[in-house]
This record gives sequence, structure tokens and C-alpha cells, in this order.
Amino acid sequence: MNFYGIRDLSNNTKNVMTSVSTNKKVIITDNGKPSAIMLSINEANFEALYFRWSKRYRNFYKLSRK
Repeated sequence: MNFYGIRDLSNNTKNVMTSVSTNKKVIITDNGKPSAIMLSINEANFEALYFRWSKRYRNFYKLSRK
């Protein structure tokens, strides 16, 4: 897992994106503190990741299970 500052993301986006696709996960920091996670996705895992993180989907799923 690699760490990049916001400035790195802004100035070297291509390098950060290459790191994401290679390492699968990158942490973005703001003043040295973690502020975001970038994950590598593809067509096969996009829906699973989207639905896992989608608040609307989680709420719908909870309601449908009652």
C-alpha cells in the first residue's frame, strides 16, 4: 500500500493511478493525515464494490430483509 499527498495526486495523477492499478490500494493524505482511499476496480468487481459502499443500496437491502 502506497501513500500519496494531495499535491502528488494533483501534480502526478498518472503515477498515482498507475500505483492504484499495480498495488490495488492507495492512501491519499492531507497534511500527513490519511483522508481517502483509492481502490483498484474492474468490470468484474465494480457492482459488488458499488453496492457495498452505496448508502441507498444498503438501506434498500435492509428494508427488503424485514
